[in-house]
Amino acid sequence: MGWFSKKSLAVKIMIVLGLTFGGASVLNYFWVSGYQHKQSMEGATLLAKRISVAVLSSLNNLMVLGEMEERAHLIRLFGAMKDISDVKVIRAKSLNKQWGEGFPEEKPTDEIDRKVLETGKSGR
Repeated sequence: MGWFSKKSLAVKIMIVLGLTFGGASVLNYFWVSGYQHKQSMEGATLLAKRISVAVLSSLNNLMVLGEMEERAHLIRLFGAMKDISDVKVIRAKSLNKQWGEGFPEEKPTDEIDRKVLETGKSGR
């Protein structure tokens, strides 16, 4: 490092500090972006869980009131909420045995739907 030894002490200190703070800034950027991603995912998961509880509770109320034919309207209302892109209700086989098949859009459509119905847990 011949070029470095020819620099004055002030320049050497500035170079070392610049590299140190630059490296720290890059590390901080990646750490903060990872943390923000984690927080965003946790927030989205919490919102999804709260919406699912509200949908289930509302469907139970419709069932008690004998107004289950209004469930498609209810699902549309939930789907129209801010930050909600899709609401889907999937009926388990046990529910179909007791109450009938339901609407075609309430049937499982893919392997993820079937897995959730079998295990009771999402993929996360």
